[in-house]
Amino acid sequence: MHTSIKLKPNDTIVFIGDSITDAGRRQAEYRPLGYGYVHFAANYLLAKYPEYDLNSINTSISGNTIHDLNDR
Repeated sequence: MHTSIKLKPNDTIVFIGDSITDAGRRQAEYRPLGYGYVHFAANYLLAKYPEYDLNSINTSISGNTIHDLNDR
C-alpha cells in the first residue's frame, strides 16, 4: 500500500512518539527536533521544498507507551 501526503505552503508537521522519536529533543544541543529521524526528515523536507516554508514540531516523550500517546 502506498500513501501520499500532499504538502502545502506553511504546513506544520507534528511528530508524536516515544524515545525513538524524542531522540534528545529537550537537550540544549539537540533542540527542538532531537538528533534522530525527526531531525533528518524535517531538514530533508526543508531542503526539498524550501518554497513551502514548512514547520516541524517534535512533541515526543521518551518513555511513553502507546497508551500515553493515545491519552495525549
